[in-house]
Amino acid sequence: MEADQGCTTPEHPEYRIPAPLLPPATPRKKKVRAEKRDPPENDYLKSPEVEAFLAGLEAHWRHVRYRKTAVRAYKINSIYPTSHTIEYSAA
Repeated sequence: MEADQGCTTPEHPEYRIPAPLLPPATPRKKKVRAEKRDPPENDYLKSPEVEAFLAGLEAHWRHVRYRKTAVRAYKINSIYPTSHTIEYSAA
């Protein structure tokens, strides 16, 4: 090899990477678990602590829904002061 040529990549066919015969396979989705699970035997979801927690959440969301409808009614009543009064019920 001459000094002025520098380093080069071999170009002889025996050094080339062969082209793949087939493209790679497509990725597959994972299989969904088909068996249905039974509820727990020991009823750990029916403890007094869990019941109290869920009752507190229910009361909280009832309050939040009431406040949203009250704010919405206030905004509508402020846009249409007396001629178009709209009232919402906390359902």
